[in-house]
Amino acid sequence: MIIDTNVSLSRWPFRRVPGDEPADLVMRLRRRGVGRAFAGSFDGILHKDLAGVNTRLAGDCRAYGKGLLLPFGSVNPKLPDWREDLRRCREEHRMPGIRLHPNYHGYDLKDPAFAELLTLAGAGGLIVQLAMRMEDERTQHPLLRVPPVDAEPLPDLIRGQPGVRIVLLHWKGLLGPALLEHVAAAGEVYFEISMLEGLGALARLIQQVSAERVLFGSNFPLFYFESALFKVREARPHATATECDLRGERPALVASAVTSGHTPKAAIQVLSQRAPASPAAALGVSRRSPMYGATNHSGSAAVTLPVAVTSSGTITAPDVRLLRKRLPGPAS
Repeated sequence: MIIDTNVSLSRWPFRRVPGDEPADLVMRLRRRGVGRAFAGSFDGILHKDLAGVNTRLAGDCRAYGKGLLLPFGSVNPKLPDWREDLRRCREEHRMPGIRLHPNYHGYDLKDPAFAELLTLAGAGGLIVQLAMRMEDERTQHPLLRVPPVDAEPLPDLIRGQPGVRIVLLHWKGLLGPALLEHVAAAGEVYFEISMLEGLGALARLIQQVSAERVLFGSNFPLFYFESALFKVREARPHATATECDLRGERPALVASAVTSGHTPKAAIQVLSQRAPASPAAALGVSRRSPMYGATNHSGSAAVTLPVAVTSSGTITAPDVRLLRKRLPGPAS
């Protein structure tokens, strides 16, 4: 079973994407072997009525998720009554955590309101997902250019919040090697992989911060789910025997999980349950697939490695020319 720590419900404001209806999203995740998914809401980025956003999110997770979707509410500490939004996430909706978008909500990490939010979230046992950006700035709408979050204050901020658990989303390119090391050493911080790019990137991240700090995240449906899946497959030849294995014989790629409903002291757990045996199985690729350029027995044969898929959907494999092509889109 794959645990995806980064999916979103509702619609991306700038285009339709496959999977932006909750029933369709759940169907696509189940087809890919996802058993649990941390679900935020695209509405939480630009909507001002976050109480309504979180109520819809919790309702959709219950109605469509059937145990698969775990809601992560939106809180903006620059809006009036944000403490009440936080309380509702914890007490009324029984959410395991919250997802924050500082750059879209108009504050930086030095803002005293943000520090207070972390303190209250930590005291309530909530996981805090911190989205450093949502997409590459080059793909943004020209009338809505939103710079990424400045990560420099993170180490000092985290050291001052010993009780909070933070998951960094979409952080790649914003934390250099030295800053990454300082952030990881500052406290209980985890790193999801949806924006990692380049051959060996996941294996290098594991070496830098340890496997226990690395979480599988796809940013689906905004990104291709297969991008994150191939990163794990590509990393396996370089990782140790207990790292980055989603098939169940060994501990899975370290993933964050909580029990159904809010548990104040829910732990970050390592799961070792079954997932699709190969990217071919997860994608439903036939025996002879031009994507792989070779005969593959779906679900059993090894896929030619190394393989990497960027978040924009480009497959690269330096030794196999037939692997260099563009995905037509998320599998149905």
